[in-house]
Amino acid sequence: MAKSEYEMLTTDDLRDFIQRHALRAEIVRLRVETPTVDAAAEALGVTSDQIIKSLVFEAGGTQVLVVAGGTSPVQAARLAAHLGVPISSVALAPASGVMELTGYPVGGVPPFGHAVPLDTFIDVRVLRHEWVWGGGGESGVLLKCRPTVILGVCQAEVVDLQSPMDAHDG
Repeated sequence: MAKSEYEMLTTDDLRDFIQRHALRAEIVRLRVETPTVDAAAEALGVTSDQIIKSLVFEAGGTQVLVVAGGTSPVQAARLAAHLGVPISSVALAPASGVMELTGYPVGGVPPFGHAVPLDTFIDVRVLRHEWVWGGGGESGVLLKCRPTVILGVCQAEVVDLQSPMDAHDG
């Protein structure tokens, strides 16, 4: 993106990114308030697990993006184990850090088109769906795309990040 890392990006910037990269994705403006995953799913007529979240984590001194289903928590222990860092070094980035890195506010972060490229990890469950809907850059706007688009444009790594760790996982 051409904007400063401190300048807020908009849905128009996301649309430009989609067009520039010829991605099979679209911006969907909702006509109702969708403060929850379930509300967004109902407004779209899809299942709740088709709504995704794009979260920035600080992990071992670096920042990464995690794309996961919106209804289940991301297991920090799984992310730490995958990255080979102590779990004590894994936490959600503060809102100011999210804005600086992605250009988008928390709650509106799309899975791609950020101010700063981030290593991206996508939870395996996201790939179960033909289409998913995630942050579209601002309130009331969602991005619709295939999970394979996210994989390709982000060069994302597929990881199980939403199953709780059990005694056999280490």
